[in-house]
Amino acid sequence: MPKKQNQKISNGSQSKQSNQINSHKILRISKAVSIPYSSVLENFSHGIVKFMGTATGFTIAIVYTIMWLIAGVWTNFSSHWESALIVSFSLMTFLIIFLTQRAHNKEILAVHVKLNEIINATAKADNKLINIEESSEKVIHKVNTDQ
Repeated sequence: MPKKQNQKISNGSQSKQSNQINSHKILRISKAVSIPYSSVLENFSHGIVKFMGTATGFTIAIVYTIMWLIAGVWTNFSSHWESALIVSFSLMTFLIIFLTQRAHNKEILAVHVKLNEIINATAKADNKLINIEESSEKVIHKVNTDQ
């Protein structure tokens, strides 16, 4: 009889160890993916991405395009005007792509951390789903079809 009690105690401690390991994995994700940015860059990029997704940001883009068209009429659509147009639009597009990707990565990371916490806190959830995004697509499809 005492042996069974010891087994129950050890099984309970294994469960706690399992939860601690899973919690550690959650923290590992956030440390592995995060890149050390200064808070100034963080705030600037977040503000730009948020602003560009608003109606005001779209309006500014339209006004900028109309201004370039007016400048084109004024310069008779010279090659210098065309070069400036191409360079400025290409540069803005290039920068916005990186800012948007950065914002997307941050949002996805937050969703993963939240989902991992829900999986970890739910008693009936399968803990092998924690950090499954780090597995190959083949493994993810197999887990999906097994459920």
